[in-house]
Amino acid sequence: MVLPERPAIPYRADTPVATGELAWAMTAVAAALVVLVLLAVVLRRRGLLRGLPGGLRGMPEGDVAVHALASRRLSRATTVHLVEADGVRYLITESVRACAMHPVRPGSEPEDRA
Repeated sequence: MVLPERPAIPYRADTPVATGELAWAMTAVAAALVVLVLLAVVLRRRGLLRGLPGGLRGMPEGDVAVHALASRRLSRATTVHLVEADGVRYLITESVRACAMHPVRPGSEPEDRA
């Protein structure tokens, strides 16, 4: 049996994509991504992307004043916060397993122990 001098499958000797073309393609993709991110930031600031995920849901339109009135660590894993938002006070309990928020009724606040 005599082997042929040429291989049965002609292998490619040159590169399929030149290095210069690859660099230009990567630069164009990076520039397109930068333009898309800047466009998203501008549209989000103008309020045109409110329905898309990533924003706060359930908040009323416009600015709402939120103030942290007090915070107390009850244990290594549990912290309680008193927050006032739009004139309503909320008691927020944060722990390792869960987080709960309860509105505070105006007459249920304890008196200060001075």
